[in-house]
Amino acid sequence: MASEPILLSDLLQCLVECSEKAARIAQVFRNEDALFQLLVEEKSDIEKNKRFVQDFKTLADVLVQETIQRDVGKQFPSLGSHICGEEQNSFQNSLGESIRVELTDSEDETAALLSQVLDGRDHVAKLLASVVHSNDSNCEKQCSSTSIIPASGVGIWIDPIDSTSEYIQAKSEETNDLGMQQSGLKCVCVLIGAFDLQSGKPILGVVNQPFFNQEGDPPSWRSKYYWSLNYEDECITSASLQNNLRQDDDRKVVVVSSSEGKQLQETISSKYRTVHAAGAGYKALLVACKMADLYVLSRGTTYFWDTCGPHALLSAQGGGILKFSEIHNATSIDSNDLVDKQVKYLLKGDKGGSESFRNADGLIAYRKPEDVIELFELLKGQKLQD
Repeated sequence: MASEPILLSDLLQCLVECSEKAARIAQVFRNEDALFQLLVEEKSDIEKNKRFVQDFKTLADVLVQETIQRDVGKQFPSLGSHICGEEQNSFQNSLGESIRVELTDSEDETAALLSQVLDGRDHVAKLLASVVHSNDSNCEKQCSSTSIIPASGVGIWIDPIDSTSEYIQAKSEETNDLGMQQSGLKCVCVLIGAFDLQSGKPILGVVNQPFFNQEGDPPSWRSKYYWSLNYEDECITSASLQNNLRQDDDRKVVVVSSSEGKQLQETISSKYRTVHAAGAGYKALLVACKMADLYVLSRGTTYFWDTCGPHALLSAQGGGILKFSEIHNATSIDSNDLVDKQVKYLLKGDKGGSESFRNADGLIAYRKPEDVIELFELLKGQKLQD
């Protein structure tokens, strides 16, 4: 049987609407402080990101991922087996009961399932179930692309709530003079990326900030989303990516994690302005939004679900995400070399748990190839130690 063709503008619309629903779910959980503390569950060793002493997953993560899988699968049934995410769909409540989060078409059944996990907090369970099953999207039509791809050729990576630590702790927000959030809820992102299963190249990306700002009285959270389409000869980006101009001095800006190796940070700081920010997705978004020129990470602490969506935002602008070690260890680099050194999102590997999908070589996110070449010249020959 031939694979059903998918109009990429329809898939993009679906992913944007999914990201907005995911944002509403994240907002509901964050507005219930006592409930939120109840739901935090430490990840098992096989799922643990080694960078953190404690790494958490929440029911919010699981529910967001399952909701996206359900909604995409309903509209595009052939994609169901190609949707991958960070989370497992099981959760253990405070009574020690193991519960599998499987969504049906029944809002009442979803509410009953969530009530189990929420130790009988029926009002919140019903509120969440109403969001999960809502069909009243306020998203206008995003684009009118004519690009078509067979469903058998598309995969999707989801990070339901990137920067979980910021989400859980809801730290006081620190903003630098460039308007970048260094920590706090604004660093939290929903990341969705569609990729070509044969080539591993990202073709659609949606990044949503559920906690972009607060409006109203009393104040309530408002989200903001960004998207791109990059397939064959067609490249389209959302207006939210096009309307950003950084007001700063002449120095280029490189964003890194505060835990990045000291020597690398010192080397980069000798030429660039170096800023810290939380969340892999948010740091890549800063580059896509033209607020930073590069995002550099020397360690293998990110995964395909962290980078696929943001990668699509960058590639549609002539940039991408490269493997850091391949750039650092190269003897020479030109713009043509960057094509072969992109992160590829291939569903292969024989390692257990999430290791198959780890960006083990670190990464460099960029918009302009010349910025990577300039960074390469700075780092060439440097023996970087942690």
